[in-house]
Amino acid sequence: MKALGRKQEKLFRQLTPRTARLVTVNGEREIQAEQIWIGDVLRIMPGETVPADGRIFSGDAALNQAVMTGSAEPVKKRVGDEVPSGTINCGEAFDLEVIRKAEDSYWQRTVRLVLLAEREKNQGGPVFRRSRHKEARPAF
Repeated sequence: MKALGRKQEKLFRQLTPRTARLVTVNGEREIQAEQIWIGDVLRIMPGETVPADGRIFSGDAALNQAVMTGSAEPVKKRVGDEVPSGTINCGEAFDLEVIRKAEDSYWQRTVRLVLLAEREKNQGGPVFRRSRHKEARPAF
């Protein structure tokens, strides 16, 4: 079971963008994902994974949201629409205004939750606990 956890962790690392294309008044420059700040404008090119949660700043987007929904059918987004991290740009390049840092993004929260559940399962601990009212609550 531990090997499965390591494989999942390796897969999540491979799917997580390490860099982003920051748009500045002087053009574009590549930065590390850890350097993304709220309010930054990032250019998302075709085929790239969105590195942080944001709103469409300019352009229209067609996004593969399979990591969230299981459906690879592209979802259209327009200026002002929110875009979750982890989705893949299937259309033209667009600019995204960051609303959450990369480490606080939808994708990173999902990764942490899955890895925590895997660790709990491997250690024999509960992922969910029952309260005295019998409803299931997360054990974290």
